Amino acid sequence: MSRTEIKIFKDEEDIWDICFNETGDFVNEDSYDTDIEMSLFTDKRAESSQVENPVDRRGWLGDEFSTLENFRLGSLLWLLDQARNTIITANDAVSYVRNCSEWLNIKGYVDTIEVTQRRDLLTSSLFVTIAIRIKNDEIRSFTFDLFKLSKYAGNLNVNTCFEPSVQLPTFPPSEQIAPVGDILVGDGYIG
Repeated sequence: MSRTEIKIFKDEEDIWDICFNETGDFVNEDSYDTDIEMSLFTDKRAESSQVENPVDRRGWLGDEFSTLENFRLGSLLWLLDQARNTIITANDAVSYVRNCSEWLNIKGYVDTIEVTQRRDLLTSSLFVTIAIRIKNDEIRSFTFDLFKLSKYAGNLNVNTCFEPSVQLPTFPPSEQIAPVGDILVGDGYIG
């Protein structure tokens, strides 16, 4: 099914915005990029069993006015903000991505959606790949690195990475973490 959508992008300050052309019109594209990005990176409202305090459940205000029964835009990936890169976290991420993108199948835009994950423990990355089969048997694939490299490795990051690359973290000597049993003093170790 051929369709167009308004193109969105993430700017250098990590803020999502709408693309405009030189005449001020929306930039349209024949792809599923915006559908996937909005589905994954809009915070879906959590249930009371997931987040006790109603104020902390997040969600999109527009869902309150939706005419679609039992439909809430977005994903629950935000629940993994402080999760560590474990197999349980990876399985939760796959489940959240499947659930938030299922509407593409229900609306008839795609035939199938497959979601897979790959954990890279060396870089503390969690790659989630969404492969969608469109009505003309074309397959489009999207890969996102949900965890960023940082001194707090494991914090969720919604920056997309369409071509995952492996790179090792580097820390200045004063930020290096001492092995168990050693004491870090200034820029050196005392064993």
